[in-house]
Amino acid sequence: DLEKSTAHKDTMVPVKRRYLLGVFALCGVIIRFIQAFTDPNDSTLNKVTWRNLQNTLMFFFLLSFNIMLLLAQQFIYGRLINATNIKRPEFQYLLLSVMVLAQIAMPGARILAREEPLLVVKSAFVSVIWTLFTLLAIWSMDIVFWVLSKCTTATPSKRKARDHQDTASARRKARLAVLISTSMTLMGIYGALGEPRLVQTHITLDRLPCSMDGYRIVHITDIHLGLTIGSQFLSEIVARTNDLNPDMIVITGDLVDSRIEASKPGLRHIGDLRALDGVFYVSGNHDYMTGAYEEWAAEMQRLGVRVLHNERVPIYERDEDSLASSSRVGFDLAGVDDPTGRRFVKGHGTDIHQALKNLVPGREVILLSHQPITAGEAASIYGIGLQLSGHTHGGQIWPFAHFVRLVTPYVAGLYDIGDTNSQIYVSRGTGQWGPPMRLLAPAELTLHTLHCKS
Repeated sequence: DLEKSTAHKDTMVPVKRRYLLGVFALCGVIIRFIQAFTDPNDSTLNKVTWRNLQNTLMFFFLLSFNIMLLLAQQFIYGRLINATNIKRPEFQYLLLSVMVLAQIAMPGARILAREEPLLVVKSAFVSVIWTLFTLLAIWSMDIVFWVLSKCTTATPSKRKARDHQDTASARRKARLAVLISTSMTLMGIYGALGEPRLVQTHITLDRLPCSMDGYRIVHITDIHLGLTIGSQFLSEIVARTNDLNPDMIVITGDLVDSRIEASKPGLRHIGDLRALDGVFYVSGNHDYMTGAYEEWAAEMQRLGVRVLHNERVPIYERDEDSLASSSRVGFDLAGVDDPTGRRFVKGHGTDIHQALKNLVPGREVILLSHQPITAGEAASIYGIGLQLSGHTHGGQIWPFAHFVRLVTPYVAGLYDIGDTNSQIYVSRGTGQWGPPMRLLAPAELTLHTLHCKS
């Protein structure tokens, strides 16, 4: 018993290290607390506003997230260090460093946002995903080893021998868990390197005039400028988009994701987008969650982008010879706010009726909506031809796509909407949110070519 007690003390995580993790988690929460309740326009710090209430909800979400993450980290540390009797301090400190980085990811990302993302912010988000991968790997191996143990018959002598091998077995499982999680993390980082792939679709619309057959729309969505996506990335996307010579460019939300003073300089590249019929934008949930949507929208309009706020505009056919707009309307382009908007800006939020009321019979309608959830109503009640959306990121990092399907059946790609004649295309996103990672869900820049039915 004395030997076991001594061995246990040798392998215990020092109390001060447990406190270190807790302190960093608490510091992150306090930073977010200050950010939530401090109104930079009011030095009294006691002004209660709707925005402060939203930040309070975000504060409690982050608090819950950091606590759950801390519990997961304690479990992982125990399995990788305590159970394996690893005493090498360099490995312990490396693991602690990864855990501390993960703790500051969510509360610190927006505070540390810059025009070009900081490496520490990218590393922090990657650390969160590595933690989740490691947790899944440990649980998966526990299940596999438990099933294998049940499938083998062990005599008392074999059980005794196996008990002596527990530490060696724990080490093998720990190494395997680290190998799996690290490999998946590196694959995810590699998947986000380079430029988004170009995805080309050909979509037939029943009511599209044949004079507009071959109409080209470039679809950009979910760039999330500000956290781990910077000005240089957006500049490259703009250049690639212009090289495609589109008739129209649409941006279906989540263009920005940080403080306006951090990302406004990078947003200037949006003003360089060029298309014959212009550039159109609808809001996403993260655009509102920056807390400065009205400022972002005003900046977009200043840069020449048409912001669609639960409204629609006619898109005219063009004369074949001059390419000038004719007096004949080819189709209507409608756009709705993200549902999140009603909680941040008065008069905002999805209003499909406002955007699609008084439709002209026989005229085609294309709807821009950040979230795919509007597709059912828009198709069944208003009979739109096509909806273009984003939001899902295609799951971004496997296996999260399976969780997305619990919310919407439209995860990525082109779908028919129920038994209607309507279609929806959901982009995997041109950038990424949070971790600079893509695993089995590559980023995309989408070129839609429209065709008439005949």
